[in-house]
Amino acid sequence: MKLDTIGAIEACYSGVEDDATWLRDILGALAPLDQGAGMFAQVFRMEPDGRRPVEASVESLALAPGALHRVDASFTTFGRPAEMWTAMAPVDFALRRARQVGARAHREVARLFASEGLEDTLGIFAAEPDGRIALVGAPIRSGARHLGGRWLHQLRMFSAHLGSSMRLRRATSPRGPDAVLDPGGKVLDAFPGASGAARTSLSDAVRRLNRARGPLRHADPDEALQLWQGLVDGTWSLVDQCDRDGKHYVLARRNAPHVRDPKALTDRERAVLAFAALGHQNKFIAYLLGLSPSAVATHLASARRKLGLSSRSELLREFASLVRARPDESSPARPPGA
Repeated sequence: MKLDTIGAIEACYSGVEDDATWLRDILGALAPLDQGAGMFAQVFRMEPDGRRPVEASVESLALAPGALHRVDASFTTFGRPAEMWTAMAPVDFALRRARQVGARAHREVARLFASEGLEDTLGIFAAEPDGRIALVGAPIRSGARHLGGRWLHQLRMFSAHLGSSMRLRRATSPRGPDAVLDPGGKVLDAFPGASGAARTSLSDAVRRLNRARGPLRHADPDEALQLWQGLVDGTWSLVDQCDRDGKHYVLARRNAPHVRDPKALTDRERAVLAFAALGHQNKFIAYLLGLSPSAVATHLASARRKLGLSSRSELLREFASLVRARPDESSPARPPGA
């Protein structure tokens, strides 16, 4: 299989306006995952009452007509739907999730898959703290080969960008980019008061981005993916722009996840805690936010101390009881590193 994961990430940040085209472009970039049973992609959100309103959905022509509806109905007939759809693992399989819901749900989904000639379905999940989830699904035909650990690892890295780009697409702030850089990483313009450290971080990130998108994407895709993390310093996404003269620029756009509560914590601590509450481990949270694993651990420890809690599990339980189901998107963003 020749999967260009960097190319799939590029499709995430393509800048197309409507979600259906965006999802279709992503399916096109991930086409090597299709083993003949088709693929699908959705954006939906989990509501507190368990509903799952779908905001955008596309299917490839090879997907059996009505298959997605039949599978979805099976997942929601038994158990608690939120347990099925909340993306605790960035890459997972449908039968494993059905088993987590309960034995009855697992039997029903397995029966339905067998009637469709399927063995399972691979899912790539990107969950955001506001309850919104992007999902790319690739049904697996009975007897088809399964992806190896290396491919699953690369898809986990891809899921970080799927979530970051979904969040970027729904940004409500009218402000322009925080910085404009040339392809070599030179800062051409930056927000007033931008520190030297911020400029250096963005310059270094653009240079890493160029390395990731060059020959390294094929020679060593794992290293290329490590160079292109979900955010820069927990704050910015990097997106391409070409002007009318064909000149290429890289824009740094503020794209940190906004989580309103608990009030005692900083924005960075809340973001780290929110992704930990989604079931992610420190190493993956670091990749999602463009931080070091040690910084993630420090933020979690600080949050635990501020809330007077003694363990990670207690911290996550307390967070779930304090945080609102959705963030207050009208709240102003804080400066980087706040």
